[in-house]
Amino acid sequence: MDLLILIYFIYSNSKLARSRGKNSLAWGFITFLAFLAGYMIGLAIIMNLFYEGSLDPKEFPVAFQKFMLANQIRLLLAAVLGIGAAILVRYTLEKQKPIPPDEG
Repeated sequence: MDLLILIYFIYSNSKLARSRGKNSLAWGFITFLAFLAGYMIGLAIIMNLFYEGSLDPKEFPVAFQKFMLANQIRLLLAAVLGIGAAILVRYTLEKQKPIPPDEG
């Protein structure tokens, strides 16, 4: 589900960037990085506020995965923060002035 949302935002933001005269590939990549950063920040917030398991490097991956899957709301929170970051990129693009039509 997150992947489909990410693909939608990359496509729509690159299309908007093209209409504003910006490099659509670069803005698609920026959207991807913003989504990823928002998702990681969401996971960090969840871990700092709610995770009380082991931080041992050998046990942590399995324990954190079980912790996240025990309550799906935690994953939803991380996804919402990723979507919010992609929307922030879209907002930045919408503030850009559009290219005036050619007079020819």
